[in-house]
Amino acid sequence: MDSFDKHAVFNTTCRILENHIPHGFYAEDFSDIHTKILSSELMKHFDFKYLVECKDEVRNAIKSHFSDTHDELIVVFYNNTKIIIREKANLDKKQFNRLVLKSIKKFLTYDKVPFLEQKNGAIMKLVEERLRSFRTVLSLRNEKLFRKVLKEATKKFLHLDEDDQVLFLNSAMFVKKASLIAQERRSSGLPHEELKKIHDKYFNRSLLPQIQEKLLTLISTSLDFSAISNEKFSKIFIKSFQSVITEIVKPTLEHEDDGVIKHFANYLLRQYFDDMMLICAQQLVDKALNQDVNAKKFLLYYNGGFTTLNGKPHIKPLIMQEDGNEYEIIYLFTTISRYKLVLNKVHSQEKNMNKIQEQLATLDRQKADLEVKQRLHVKELMEFERIAKSTLLSISKRNEHRFKVNKKILSPEELSIIERKESLQKLSEQLNEAVHQFKKDRTKEKKILALEDAKIQIYKKELANVEGKYFEIMKAISRAMAQKPEPKNQN
Repeated sequence: MDSFDKHAVFNTTCRILENHIPHGFYAEDFSDIHTKILSSELMKHFDFKYLVECKDEVRNAIKSHFSDTHDELIVVFYNNTKIIIREKANLDKKQFNRLVLKSIKKFLTYDKVPFLEQKNGAIMKLVEERLRSFRTVLSLRNEKLFRKVLKEATKKFLHLDEDDQVLFLNSAMFVKKASLIAQERRSSGLPHEELKKIHDKYFNRSLLPQIQEKLLTLISTSLDFSAISNEKFSKIFIKSFQSVITEIVKPTLEHEDDGVIKHFANYLLRQYFDDMMLICAQQLVDKALNQDVNAKKFLLYYNGGFTTLNGKPHIKPLIMQEDGNEYEIIYLFTTISRYKLVLNKVHSQEKNMNKIQEQLATLDRQKADLEVKQRLHVKELMEFERIAKSTLLSISKRNEHRFKVNKKILSPEELSIIERKESLQKLSEQLNEAVHQFKKDRTKEKKILALEDAKIQIYKKELANVEGKYFEIMKAISRAMAQKPEPKNQN
């Protein structure tokens, strides 16, 4: 194969792409359809085997066609039937710095008008319209590479510190000044309205079931109340809660910066914090009631007494009522135990009622099946009597003065008919008796169900009386668990 032939493949590929791929088309959108178009057109001019040998020429033609909008591409031929095009994400240092410089020059065009919209003292925002202008300047389709370049340019242009953050969110870019955030605690996260957009777009349904599932797993390991101390729990529970929420949202937000995911996890944590603490409190109390030694010690820690932390006296949190009064420990355990006892009664009664209802359903199915058999049998008996009517009438006349049929005077055929009739009549009686028994059994089960229902209504009324007090106590325990011991005021 000579160089002239190879050049023909290159030129033909360029011409096909020019005719069939519109200007402004991004290489990463090159699909199976475009592969088929290109292959079909090339096959009009060259043999397939010949084209396989000229893959480099086709590859170079593709790169040449997209050179105006892409700095460097990777072109892969998959089984000689599919072409995959990707932008090379790893630029060398020289190329990367060149793109950063391009961005800085673009920043300078906004010298008369601030290129960043001020959100508050700590956060600035590059609006979507201006962000699009940077995309035009850089001509980068690879989103990760685009963000990396623009982040570096922003840091250099604004002389940002290492602790400052540049984050992309909802088609905009945010700059967070760490020094100002330290001064303005209210600005410790991204704008609430921006985080709400993510929430409404991806997580408009409650995440509590997923959170509870993962939190219970955590409570059985690193937050196990059978082993953990109050001091250790106080140190790690917030980070543990954050890890639970991050694990849930990260797969959906994998396209977002890690910083955005972190801020959004904190945004959700504020929504679900009370629920998560309540789950922890309930798990702790369950273990304490089951006589778990460490769990009881953990719960009794919240007594307002003194403890020593880092060599200094501190006051432990108290389990307080909403009106500010302390819960008596005896009242606390008595109320919780009573609630659990009544709740178990309700659950047990519900199981009994479900069992009775299942038995009723079984009886109804069996009765329905039996009634079908009964109807079919009646039909069979009537049909038999119709067919054997003349024979039965003859037998009846010969035995009209006798109480029973004299089988000795019957012919074999007549005897067979009589025995068949007797068998059918006996079966009819048995079916009638069975249906009657099913009705009696069902009536009995219905009475039992009514009695059990009366019991559960009593238990539910008792539960309603104590349930409110129980959850007030659970919330009080969860509030105490969320607090840290306060340093003792030494005058």
